[in-house]
Formats: sequence, structure tokens, C-alpha cells
Amino acid sequence: RKTVHLREGSAVGAASNDPREYLGQLLINFGHIDEDQLTKAFRTQEETKIRLGKVLTMVGLVPPETVREVLAIKIRETFLDVFLWDSGLFSFDDDPPAGVDELDATIPLADLAKEAEFRSTAWSAFRGEFPTGAAALEVAEVKVPPGLGPDTIDGRLIALARDGKTIDEIGLALHATDF
Repeated sequence: RKTVHLREGSAVGAASNDPREYLGQLLINFGHIDEDQLTKAFRTQEETKIRLGKVLTMVGLVPPETVREVLAIKIRETFLDVFLWDSGLFSFDDDPPAGVDELDATIPLADLAKEAEFRSTAWSAFRGEFPTGAAALEVAEVKVPPGLGPDTIDGRLIALARDGKTIDEIGLALHATDF
């Protein structure tokens, strides 16, 4: 289930029941926080009823601009994942989205449409090369950038590929969205 909030021609919020699209998971994937920090932030969120991004900025774990950037990614991933659906039920609600605060991201729908077109083309090309996720990847070591650490999503992806994991296994291990 996905919900996208729109205001004046822009996506301003998104929610999903896909754990790969949760703000906390995305912050972990991009190396901004670790599991322990997320757990502590969740406890604070439960006690205070303050949004997770706000909790993380208040305690100094993540700068506000990083929360905005990752929320923009969350909106994109939630919105654009719908383009991969074979079927679905769509409904529209006229209720306005919640008020804007300093951590909110805004993405013009025109930008999302351009990215959807790009992703459609890229996804078709990818699936042309890898019709299923059962293929394992081989790492061309000479092309791996120096200093790519295990604390980055790219570093973790390379390590999993070196271990012989399949595309599907890598996606699961990284808790990454399909694209």
C-alpha cells in the first residue's frame, strides 16, 4: 500500500507499507545512521510522538538537510515503484496533506514524470540483460573505486557480489528498493 501527498503540482510526502521505503531504513542504507541509533530514535519517537526525522535532527544524529534529501528519495521511491506494478487499485482523496515543516521535501511532478520515463527505459534494459534476479554478479576489481568502505551502500553491494550473491539476494540483504 502506498500513499502519496500532493500539493500544488508537487509530491510533498509519501507513505508505504514496504519496509524498504521507510525513512529509517533509507537512512541506514545510505550510511547516515546505524541500527542501534535507529532503535533509540524509535524509542524517543514513541515517547514524544515527534516525527522520526525531527527526532534524529533534535538529538544531532542527522542534519536537517540530510533528512530532507532522504525524504525526497523516499517520496521518489514510493511514487515511482507504482510504475512497476502489474495491477493496482488507485483512489484519490481531496483532503489536504498535513502542514509543511522545515524538514519536508518537495518534488515537482514534472521531475517525477521525467524520472519515471528514465527508470522505465533503464529497467527494460536491465531486465533485458538480467531477465530474473537469479543471476550472480562478477566484480571487475579494477573498476572498483578506491576507498569504497563497507559503511556505504555501494561498498556493501560490492562485498555481497564478491560473495557470489544473486541480484535478488543482494536486494534482500541491502533492504533496497527494486530500482
